[in-house]
Amino acid sequence: MMKDKEDLLAPQRFTTDECMELNEVSRLNKDWRTDYQQVGAGKFKAWFDLYASSNLRFTDQYCSQGMSVSGIAPDDHVALVLPLNRGDRGVFQGREFGANDVGLMVEHSECFYRTPRNLRMMVVTIPVSRLPQALDAAAHKRELYQMIAETSVISLDNATIASLTSATRRVFEIIQSTSQPAGLALCLQEIEEHIVTTLSLVMAGSPGPARGALGRKNRLRYLERARTYIEAHLESPLGMETLTLVAGTSTRSLETAFREVLGVTPVQYIRYSRLNAAKSRLLRADSAMTSVTDTAQALGFSHLSRFAQNYRALFGELPSATLAA
Repeated sequence: MMKDKEDLLAPQRFTTDECMELNEVSRLNKDWRTDYQQVGAGKFKAWFDLYASSNLRFTDQYCSQGMSVSGIAPDDHVALVLPLNRGDRGVFQGREFGANDVGLMVEHSECFYRTPRNLRMMVVTIPVSRLPQALDAAAHKRELYQMIAETSVISLDNATIASLTSATRRVFEIIQSTSQPAGLALCLQEIEEHIVTTLSLVMAGSPGPARGALGRKNRLRYLERARTYIEAHLESPLGMETLTLVAGTSTRSLETAFREVLGVTPVQYIRYSRLNAAKSRLLRADSAMTSVTDTAQALGFSHLSRFAQNYRALFGELPSATLAA
């Protein structure tokens, strides 16, 4: 519980023109483990507001280009993902975010989010220890993981989605206000309790697995195995035969998993991963000691002009410009 205004941490805003820098920002947010990769073509811009109290953490974020994002909530935490875009909200865990959908993440359960252009979303990170009392009241002492065992999309009614969105927005309105009312701590505490209570009621009333959920769960498992291998072997040959052996499924099933969850084929995902890795290396490199050619070839790009063309199409600049920056 918040005792006084000194318990509040000042809100922080982070801005960046590089997608991969969002991974560093995420680590500040209770050690989230994330992998942000740009897949939408063009210059990238993002801002990320972070606010932490002694109970919860809130983020409000905007990203200009489509991304392929994977993430795992911090240990002993759950997270509520609230996309705010009208129209296209992207695909979360292989399911399109509808107008009344939210994402609910549990610890040790990886999420996959193919984001739209101009993503705007809020995320509330909640310690599991904060939930028992609210869950007891809402669900008659049912355990959290009996209600939701894995990261998933949940559909809410209009009133509930409006209530959660309004409460989360209100947190940022209060902390960004230049006038600090005497009741600031109490007001924020009450809003936090409202969010936790509402989330507990959502989990208590969450229906069982939807039709087709088992197939989706299998596809997520195949995808996770393949992605983990790809990211660890970007400098090695990455063919479909190898990936299907690693994932433990057929070529067709793996293709379906990538298309359904991330909106790309495995081959496209490998190319995006290598392009993002190339940019990360060029940004950190000493131009006197590193060449674009060496960087590209180390990551499996043998056709240098095509590499430069694909790089520019994705990031809006040539790799030589990144190295010289």
